[in-house]
Amino acid sequence: MPDQTTIKIEGSFKLTHLKPDAHTFLIPLKDDVAMLIGQIVVYWGAFEVRMDVMIEAISERLYKSPPQGWKRLAFKKRKELFRDLMREYTAALFPDLTQTFDQICGNAADLHWRRNLVAHGYYELGGDGEDDEAGAQGASYTAHGEVKGKSKSLPVTPDILEKLWHDIAHLNGALLVAINFMGGKVSSAGFVIPDKDLLQDQQSGNFRLLAISDKF
Repeated sequence: MPDQTTIKIEGSFKLTHLKPDAHTFLIPLKDDVAMLIGQIVVYWGAFEVRMDVMIEAISERLYKSPPQGWKRLAFKKRKELFRDLMREYTAALFPDLTQTFDQICGNAADLHWRRNLVAHGYYELGGDGEDDEAGAQGASYTAHGEVKGKSKSLPVTPDILEKLWHDIAHLNGALLVAINFMGGKVSSAGFVIPDKDLLQDQQSGNFRLLAISDKF
């Protein structure tokens, strides 16, 4: 008989939202892991929104019409459309930025499948390899999915999620800095902050900003 691993799981729900005649599905993620997944989803959404805004703006500048129904295209197709438009637009006006936008698109392609596994993958439950006094282990997860017809997996750990979140934050920062260099602006609730400013706090990378509205 194969060895079996006892895994401790725990979770909580708000009593005010529970219903006597309902059944609740539970994925017992730790709060820090769940928070990081949320950051990844929100930051990636911010990138896609800004990329789509640029597709519309640059198409207008080039007197072109994007393909019909382009907003419903998969990310890969929209990213390729964005890349091609930026190559054409920057070639004449901002040639130094052509490679920058190519690199942004290349980085986005690599981060996209990782984000998709975290946001849409199948989560497999396993033990964390650390037995307590009773011989039980804490829960760990691996996200599984298909990427370009091949099976891919990604451990859902705080370290990996933190790196993915920061990589997506850098992707957004690179895009907005390039847009600003061309004299453009994409309205948002986000800020672009140089890492050197965040590194002033060597322990946590904390920052404080005073948001000032330009509407009076």
